[in-house]
Amino acid sequence: MADYTLITGAARSARRLWGVSLLRGAVAVVVGAFLLLDAEATFRVLVWLLGALLVVDGIVAAVGALRTSREEAGAARGWWILLGVLSVAAGVVVMVWPGLTVALFVWVVAVWALVAGVVGTVAALRARSRQDPGWDWRLAIALITLALGVVVVTRTDALAETLALIVALYLLASGIVQLVAALSARDRAKALAAVR
Repeated sequence: MADYTLITGAARSARRLWGVSLLRGAVAVVVGAFLLLDAEATFRVLVWLLGALLVVDGIVAAVGALRTSREEAGAARGWWILLGVLSVAAGVVVMVWPGLTVALFVWVVAVWALVAGVVGTVAALRARSRQDPGWDWRLAIALITLALGVVVVTRTDALAETLALIVALYLLASGIVQLVAALSARDRAKALAAVR
């Protein structure tokens, strides 16, 4: 009976994980592709797109964590809610003040990426210790986000076009990882459902 309960909980968790990852990945890839294709996008467009993406991504991450029971998510649940709130806050700051200078925008992005990368890494490592499904994909995304923060901090003098390229590459990389994670979680959910 305990094995059945464990398999059922893992199947539910994998089903939720793949839907959330698919949505987050798709949005990131679309915005990243837009920024990559329109390298001369105005700074205002870059600010608006990134702000909107942070808000949507934060809401999806927080709602996904809230929809997962404490038993299924364990300690990682609180970290994912915190990460969602941080993303929404950074997105709101960026969208409410679209007239931010490039330097201030760079620092908002850098601080968000560094904090989100660290929080995401801690959450993924805690999920690993619990042997939660998808912890490795979460760790990959957290490390890519952390790398974005480091790159942006070291390139504070970058022009808006260069910043748009850096953000576009980040969004494409993290979006592709999330899409692959979604497909992996979907396959895991199907496999666990077949065991039941």
